[in-house]
Amino acid sequence: MSMAFNRPGTLLACGLQGGSVEIRPYAYGQVMSPMATFWTGSDCFFTAFLPDGVGIVTGNKLGVGIWYLGDTQTPLQSRQ
Repeated sequence: MSMAFNRPGTLLACGLQGGSVEIRPYAYGQVMSPMATFWTGSDCFFTAFLPDGVGIVTGNKLGVGIWYLGDTQTPLQSRQ
Protein backbone atom coordinates (compact mmCIF):
# COMPACT_ATOMS: atom_id res chain seq x y z
CA MET A 1 0.00 0.00 0.00
CA SER A 2 2.97 2.34 0.54
CA MET A 3 6.73 2.41 0.02
CA ALA A 4 9.61 4.68 1.01
CA PHE A 5 13.37 4.62 0.46
CA ASN A 6 15.87 5.92 2.99
CA ARG A 7 18.06 8.86 1.85
CA PRO A 8 20.96 6.76 0.52
CA GLY A 9 18.50 4.49 -1.31
CA THR A 10 19.76 1.34 0.41
CA LEU A 11 16.61 0.43 2.39
CA LEU A 12 13.00 0.19 1.31
CA ALA A 13 10.09 0.28 3.78
CA CYS A 14 7.01 -1.48 2.37
CA GLY A 15 3.69 -0.82 4.15
CA LEU A 16 1.36 -3.73 3.45
CA GLN A 17 -2.30 -4.59 3.84
CA GLY A 18 -2.95 -6.18 7.20
CA GLY A 19 -0.59 -3.79 8.98
CA SER A 20 2.81 -5.30 8.29
CA VAL A 21 5.79 -3.16 7.35
CA GLU A 22 8.79 -4.88 5.80
CA ILE A 23 12.25 -3.34 5.72
CA ARG A 24 14.12 -4.63 2.68
CA PRO A 25 17.68 -3.91 1.52
CA TYR A 26 17.98 -2.48 -2.00
CA ALA A 27 21.19 -3.05 -3.93
CA TYR A 28 22.28 -3.35 -7.54
CA GLY A 29 18.77 -2.53 -8.76
CA GLN A 30 17.14 -5.36 -6.81
CA VAL A 31 14.93 -5.47 -3.74
CA MET A 32 16.17 -8.19 -1.37
CA SER A 33 14.35 -10.37 1.18
CA PRO A 34 13.00 -8.61 4.31
CA MET A 35 15.56 -7.94 7.01
CA ALA A 36 12.89 -6.82 9.51
CA THR A 37 9.11 -6.92 9.73
CA PHE A 38 6.84 -5.19 12.24
CA TRP A 39 3.11 -4.83 12.67
CA THR A 40 1.37 -1.46 12.93
CA GLY A 41 -2.11 -2.71 13.88
CA SER A 42 -3.98 -1.91 10.66
CA ASP A 43 -3.43 -1.47 6.90
CA CYS A 44 -0.43 0.82 6.49
CA PHE A 45 -1.45 3.89 4.44
CA PHE A 46 1.95 5.60 4.42
CA THR A 47 5.58 5.06 5.36
CA ALA A 48 8.45 7.55 5.46
CA PHE A 49 12.00 7.42 6.75
CA LEU A 50 12.95 10.13 9.24
CA PRO A 51 15.92 12.35 8.29
CA ASP A 52 18.10 10.57 10.89
CA GLY A 53 17.91 7.42 8.73
CA VAL A 54 17.05 5.11 11.64
CA GLY A 55 13.43 6.07 12.23
CA ILE A 56 10.31 5.33 10.21
CA VAL A 57 6.93 7.03 10.42
CA THR A 58 3.85 4.94 9.59
CA GLY A 59 0.21 5.89 9.41
CA ASN A 60 -3.02 3.93 9.42
CA LYS A 61 -6.59 4.24 10.68
CA LEU A 62 -5.30 3.80 14.26
CA GLY A 63 -3.00 6.81 14.02
CA VAL A 64 0.65 7.64 13.43
CA GLY A 65 3.57 5.62 14.79
CA ILE A 66 7.29 6.35 14.96
CA TRP A 67 9.44 3.24 14.75
CA TYR A 68 13.20 2.80 15.10
CA LEU A 69 15.01 0.13 13.11
CA GLY A 70 16.75 -1.16 16.25
CA ASP A 71 13.39 -1.77 17.93
CA THR A 72 10.73 -3.10 15.58
CA GLN A 73 8.46 -4.54 18.26
CA THR A 74 6.87 -1.44 19.81
CA PRO A 75 6.47 2.08 18.43
CA LEU A 76 8.34 4.75 20.37
CA GLN A 77 5.43 7.13 20.01
CA SER A 78 2.00 6.75 18.62
CA ARG A 79 -0.82 9.16 18.22
CA GLN A 80 -4.40 8.03 17.87
